[in-house]
Amino acid sequence: GKLAETDLVREGEIPIQSVDDMFIVQTENSIIKLRAEAPLMERFENDSLSYELFPKGIAVYGYTEEGKLETQIIADNAKHLKFKDGRETWSAFGNVVVTNLINQEIMETDTLYWDQKNE
Repeated sequence: GKLAETDLVREGEIPIQSVDDMFIVQTENSIIKLRAEAPLMERFENDSLSYELFPKGIAVYGYTEEGKLETQIIADNAKHLKFKDGRETWSAFGNVVVTNLINQEIMETDTLYWDQKNE
């Protein structure tokens, strides 16, 4: 469940790494899939998982198979969990705005949660 995952992230832990002005690009077969930018990323690690927090907000850009910019997600705060079994989840919260640039659709929500395996 959702609660158990949040419990794994313990308050007050000291980050093992802090990155200012972070910029991530994920590509597949040399086609860009995802781009993310954040003013601050803090990485933490414990027995069961490593996770990254983005306390000053994040902007994520998702691309289609052809490499066309499709989705833009902006949030005040985000969390990226990487479990030891290889599973990864992302959650974004606080004034989350999801824009589908192809369909010209905008969705505003307080929390967005997605699992990288299940899209």
